[in-house]
Amino acid sequence: MSVAVPTIKVEIKFTGGPDWGDASLGAFVLGVSGLGDPSATYTDVSSDVRSVGINRGKSRELEEFRSGVCKVVLGNNSRQYDPTYTSGPNYGNIKPGRMMRVYATHPTTAVTTLIYKGVIRAWDYGYQPAGVNKGDATATVLASDILYDAGQAEFSTTTSGGLSGQQVISVLDEINLTDRSIDTGIHSMQATTYANTNVLSALRTIAYSEGVDVATVYGSKSNQLIYEDAISLETKANVGTFGPSALPITKVDLTYESDLVKNSIAFTRTGGAQQTDTDTTSITDYGTRSLSRSGLVNATDGDVSGLASLALDQFKDAELRIRKIQLAPQANATLMTKVLAMEIRDLLTVEFSPPGTGTISQDHFVIGIDMQFRPQKFIAGLTLNSETGKVGGNFILGYATLGTSKIGF
Repeated sequence: MSVAVPTIKVEIKFTGGPDWGDASLGAFVLGVSGLGDPSATYTDVSSDVRSVGINRGKSRELEEFRSGVCKVVLGNNSRQYDPTYTSGPNYGNIKPGRMMRVYATHPTTAVTTLIYKGVIRAWDYGYQPAGVNKGDATATVLASDILYDAGQAEFSTTTSGGLSGQQVISVLDEINLTDRSIDTGIHSMQATTYANTNVLSALRTIAYSEGVDVATVYGSKSNQLIYEDAISLETKANVGTFGPSALPITKVDLTYESDLVKNSIAFTRTGGAQQTDTDTTSITDYGTRSLSRSGLVNATDGDVSGLASLALDQFKDAELRIRKIQLAPQANATLMTKVLAMEIRDLLTVEFSPPGTGTISQDHFVIGIDMQFRPQKFIAGLTLNSETGKVGGNFILGYATLGTSKIGF
């Protein structure tokens, strides 16, 4: 049975500057100051909200996770969000660099879920002096999460050798960012000297050295910095099945392409020799498709060689896969619950019956989440990772099962 649109609550902390929960900064600037003011409170602006759009994650496997962004359109007909209006309720405090968070309350269970938290980067203003909506004014709030700030920061230090998680901690300790969730890691990294190095670049290199596409760094919907190691995907519990006989899907996009094929791998660690791996069958089928990376921070060449072999296994073949699904969460209460709780790298099953006979069933990890809230309408889209088969997933086309191999370490 269909349900109503969730109740959306948008709050802005007009004073105090940005803060990231328990996060703080050392003696340098991380894009904008993140010390904040713990006594500052959030102001509910929900009555002025016209629409909310949230986009988090990435669109392709070999891309890095982007900073999650949120766009909130507010009615501004009383100039209440005009920074030049001296009679406005928040005059003097309407600035970029303030915190914003968005909640959604389930229409039937009444459970309230935080679906986004980040720092306002810009205020955009629109005014329509003529036409149907003559005199209408809007203020559009644009926010992004902690990855943006990490991408603006530099640090200098020398880390000790150790597992990848400890390397990530060493980097984050340099900027005193403690609002984080860090996996231990399974691969050892070498002692590394960083001099005026970009924080996000360093974190991504460590993740790449742990495992291409299986280890990663991203910002959570609560604006926490997350590092997941090479075996993190193997511990994910399946959040549900989406398809005709389960949670309904509005649209399914499949693709069978060679864009992600990589059959000639060359990885090099700092101070080490280049490690290569190739697949002649794939080269015959698709031509040489190279993937190279230098400056990895692994402790040994043997570790880098294993990393290259794993990447080759992941990307040497083209796959028919479900790339995206679109959902209408108002279809039923259970679907609404699942969508509001969805997080990056969640595991799910998608089933699809194409015209004719047979069934496609794939397990996927979510790599992109898009949510759009408007009056009386809520739609969501999920971008899916094609590499599930390498970590224990499955693929069924008709009655043939493919891709049941599991990554070993």
